[in-house]
Amino acid sequence: MEEQHNELFSWQPIATIRALITLPGTIEYCRHLPGGNTPAIEANRADFVTRHRLRGLASARQVHGIDCLNIDAEPAAMVQADGLTTTTPRLALGVFSADCVPVLAAVVQEHRAQRIWAIHAGRKGIASGIVPRTLVAAARGPGELHLWLGPAICAQCYEIDQVCATQCQQAGFAQSNLRPRGGGKYSCDLRGELKRQLSALQPATISELKQCTKHCRNADDTPAWYSHRNGDNKRMMSAIWIT
Repeated sequence: MEEQHNELFSWQPIATIRALITLPGTIEYCRHLPGGNTPAIEANRADFVTRHRLRGLASARQVHGIDCLNIDAEPAAMVQADGLTTTTPRLALGVFSADCVPVLAAVVQEHRAQRIWAIHAGRKGIASGIVPRTLVAAARGPGELHLWLGPAICAQCYEIDQVCATQCQQAGFAQSNLRPRGGGKYSCDLRGELKRQLSALQPATISELKQCTKHCRNADDTPAWYSHRNGDNKRMMSAIWIT
């Protein structure tokens, strides 16, 4: 693994793609949070594009929905979606998270990436099946589907109330991924439910950076990741592009 500019290249199964996740720190790329569209963030994004020799860095305002946009250039205006996909080389797709599961995907044929995705999968998105709905056509087509799941809140740390648990049950969550904790509270395993859904797609590989965003710490006892449950108002960016 390679680390530079607060970036961890944590998934390299395919020679024709690059994929990374940013680490908590001073460099921020998310323009879609309140107060996030600042000159400093725009400068960070421009520097990211320049350093990696990209055509652009595409991202969307995430709304816990099921929409995935097919793009061939960085959007000129704000777009709203929880997934992005492209076949355009050197166009980076970025998805932001701080407890939800960031998902990167690629379809590879004859050792070359044909299409890539960046998907934001939170509780509502997983309940709506955003990832399998987005990738089912890719799984049925030619080529192999490869997946990467980034750090997300673990089941032990992710407690939800009865209303949310009922919504998950009605959406088809496996019982093993919703464990009663007493007092009307449940442990919710987002990663476990997502992997259960993905099994139907029969991907060639699922790579994981399997750490909890809420409780994992660095060696110096600082938080390893941003966590919304811990009160963080910043986000990690998971990005992927075809070289």
